[in-house]
Amino acid sequence: MVLNAQTEPSGERLTLNEPLPTLETLKFWLVLQRYYGNDDSVILDVFNEPRPLKGNTVTQYMALWKDGGLYQGAAYLGHQQLAEMLRADGYATNMLWVEPPGNDGLAGLLPPEGPPASTSASTSAGAARQASAVARVQEQAAVKSTADPGAFLLNGVPDVSYSFHHPTVLGVPRTQANWTRSSATSSGTMSCP
Repeated sequence: MVLNAQTEPSGERLTLNEPLPTLETLKFWLVLQRYYGNDDSVILDVFNEPRPLKGNTVTQYMALWKDGGLYQGAAYLGHQQLAEMLRADGYATNMLWVEPPGNDGLAGLLPPEGPPASTSASTSAGAARQASAVARVQEQAAVKSTADPGAFLLNGVPDVSYSFHHPTVLGVPRTQANWTRSSATSSGTMSCP
């Protein structure tokens, strides 16, 4: 079973639409701990689909993703801190599933399928520019994350699966051990076997 902390509103569900983990994310996991903690048949997607904040640079986004901090008046937990807290607070044996920075950006690196989507007349040019800027940060983070997984691997946290966007579909947990340096290039690019 996979449980995830989902903060994107969709349909009739209402959430705070947090782009990165906060103390509320930790509270969510603490409520579920008595039911699913230390159950190695339960995988925790610690924060589903992390995304950059408006105005983030790639560097800021990747730093907030891993180490957390304050941004535009809000406090975010980094994935490093969140994973450490979960391990200390009753999730010692659960596999933690961590989605790297830029996970949604991979889609933006592929050519679009079908005709381009039309935008409604009510969409403002400013909103479209902002969405485009956030998408560029996601894409750049995806490139950085796939080129150098060491940039986002959590330090000292055991049993973590790293994968872009729903690793159970891919079926292969991504860990530091199964990322290998490609000998075909001299650029030091990391690739998955």
